[in-house]
Formats: sequence, structure tokens, C-alpha cells
Amino acid sequence: MPAKPRYWGTKQGKIVIAIAVDSIKDWKGLQSTTQFSEKELNYHLFLLFQDGVLKKSESQYYLIPSLEADYQEYVSPAPKVTRIAPKESKVSPIQAMKKEPRCARAGSRLCILSYHL
Repeated sequence: MPAKPRYWGTKQGKIVIAIAVDSIKDWKGLQSTTQFSEKELNYHLFLLFQDGVLKKSESQYYLIPSLEADYQEYVSPAPKVTRIAPKESKVSPIQAMKKEPRCARAGSRLCILSYHL
């Protein structure tokens, strides 16, 4: 999992999540999503503007691309890992033990288990 992005776990982070992940770009949408008061939302928007990570065009808010990408990557589900089953051996465990002299000394259960892993 990637490292926590900047502002994660803060009030500014809630705004960034609303913009980057939920695609909420307008002021009213941000207020309803974050549940901040008018004063509180304006203050945290100001802090993001001041840090240079938030821009406003007409009535829409935009994040710098790198921060938006960091949040999208951090909250996106991890890719599914496909497990490939090992090929079945055509040699029986007994035949394998006969071919491997260490197995006769080490004990048959351990050799059989290690052979199939």
C-alpha cells in the first residue's frame, strides 16, 4: 500500500478526499460532504490555497494533479492477486524419496511435505 498522502486524517484531508475521490468540485457539495460550517470550510479551503495545492476556476475547485493522484491511488482497492496452482507432479512421493537420498535420512513425512511444496 502506498504511503499516506499529505493532509490524510486532517480537515483539509476531508476536503481533498471530497474533490479527488468523490469528484465534488463545488462549494455547496464540499460543505454537504464534509459537514463543515461555512466559516470552517472557508478557513480550510484558504489553507489549501495558501499551500498551493488547490485552485479555483469559476465556481469549481481543483487540486494539483500530483496530490489528486496520491489520494486516488491511496484509496483505490488493491489489485487482485491471481494465484497459479503448482503443477501436479507425476512422480509419487515414494519414488521421490528413493531418488533423493536425503529424504531417507531426514524422515519420510518431511520429505513428502517438502516435495509437494
